[in-house]
Amino acid sequence: MARVLFLVISVFVVTACASAQGNTKDVYQRETGPGFFKKLPEVNPKDVPSRELNGIVRDASGSPLKGAIVTITNLKTKAGRSFVTKDDGRYRFDLLVKADDYEVKARFQGKDTDTKTLSTFDPREKPTLNLQFEKTPAPAKEKAESASTAPSGAR
Repeated sequence: MARVLFLVISVFVVTACASAQGNTKDVYQRETGPGFFKKLPEVNPKDVPSRELNGIVRDASGSPLKGAIVTITNLKTKAGRSFVTKDDGRYRFDLLVKADDYEVKARFQGKDTDTKTLSTFDPREKPTLNLQFEKTPAPAKEKAESASTAPSGAR
């Protein structure tokens, strides 16, 4: 009962204040000017300053790697794109926004290259970032097994 009474009194006070000012329109509805519903200008993606990134993915021996998946990630929007390398190991990403930073890395058979960054401060229109897989050292477990099976000296 107290809530209902409070609500009725609140509505009465708001209405009385608006009437005292002589402007009840602002309390109940707002007018939007003719520019409120204006359509924003359309932006053609070709009008946004962009650039293109190229590179070659190489295996540990330095040979071009076919079938590696190169992923580029926009660090501002977190949007990503992928490219599967061709026979010559090349990849290409176009229409990259110049005002954004990107991270690039390659993956092949469960292994990743080091991540490289394409910065907004890089002035090149067509930068090249080559990616290379590193030789992986033998795991410690395999080294320990090979050491234990090695022949020991004669006694």
